[in-house]
Amino acid sequence: MEWIDGGRVAGRIEAVGPLIIGRGRDCDLCLDPGDRGISRRAAALEPVGGGWMLVNCSSSRTLQVREPTGLGSLLHAGSRRALPAAGATIVVTGLRLRHGIRVALTRRADASAVGVDEGDDPTLDVPTPTPAEREALLALASGYLAEFPRWDPVPLSYADAGRRLGLRTSTVRKRIEGYRERLARVGIAGGELQDARAAVVEAALAGGVL
Repeated sequence: MEWIDGGRVAGRIEAVGPLIIGRGRDCDLCLDPGDRGISRRAAALEPVGGGWMLVNCSSSRTLQVREPTGLGSLLHAGSRRALPAAGATIVVTGLRLRHGIRVALTRRADASAVGVDEGDDPTLDVPTPTPAEREALLALASGYLAEFPRWDPVPLSYADAGRRLGLRTSTVRKRIEGYRERLARVGIAGGELQDARAAVVEAALAGGVL
């Protein structure tokens, strides 16, 4: 496990048992004891069956998780969930900094036990993009695909994606709209939305085609 603080890896921990994360000095990983935007006990990692469980220990604050696909998910106060076998990054947001805890899991001997979230297989049967469509999708999805702290699960605008690729805005839009139409034909990605950039990008990420 790596603790990413202010854009640099501040430390590494190998955990074989429960591990508590927060601002409390008694935590196994004390993020920032002076930042009251972080709960005294913000999160816990617990070994369960063949994998690890993430617990939001806060009574009021939400945790954000960067999934292996680049997509983001929220874990609300008091909730728990299994971490995917591919690992994940837990994002704890304080008043001073966002802290990232990148968790790489080692498969245990009983990894077939109930409660392990494999998290490696595509979740949607989505069409494979053409090379041109994939180029445009990757540009729009660049914030999702970046590692913490540059991770930002919001699609670029068509104009920003065009500048990134050296293409016209209209060319990027045409490629994305073409892929969107194919997604819509199989019932995916919000054909009724005026701006479906996020729906298209997230369908492609969740489907494992990027």
